[in-house]
Amino acid sequence: MKSLISRIVVISALSATSSAGIFLTSLEVQAGSPQQIVQNRTTQKTWNNNELATMTVKEAWQKSGKNYDSFVRMVQQLVALSVEKRGYQLRPSKEAGRELGQMIRKQAENDPDQLLYAVVDSSVREYAKKHKL
Repeated sequence: MKSLISRIVVISALSATSSAGIFLTSLEVQAGSPQQIVQNRTTQKTWNNNELATMTVKEAWQKSGKNYDSFVRMVQQLVALSVEKRGYQLRPSKEAGRELGQMIRKQAENDPDQLLYAVVDSSVREYAKKHKL
C-alpha cells in the first residue's frame, strides 16, 4: 500500500515558561499502522500505544524529555492509531496537515492536562467530519 504523508505545521502559542512547555514547529503524519511507524524508528525511543494513550499532554512532553522530535513522534503515532481505528484516509497535502495540526495545537493549549490521545482523536474526528472522510 502506498504510504501517504501529510505535513502538519503547528505553530506553538504556549509560553516557554508554561508547565507543558511544548514547542511544535512541524509534524509529519504517516498513514499506516502505528506498529509500522514504531518499527521504522527502531533506533529511537518508542512507546507502545497503551502507554501513550494514558499520558496527558504535559506528561507526554515530559516523557519525551522535552525533546521536540520525540514529542512529534508520539503525536504521529497517535494520529496513525486514530486514523487506523476510525478507518479514515487523510489527504496527502500540506493544507490538510496544517489544518489538522492547528486543531491538535489548539486543543492541547486549551487543556494540557487532558489525555494527548483524546486531543489527537478529537482533532482527527473533527477534521474527518468537516471534510467528509
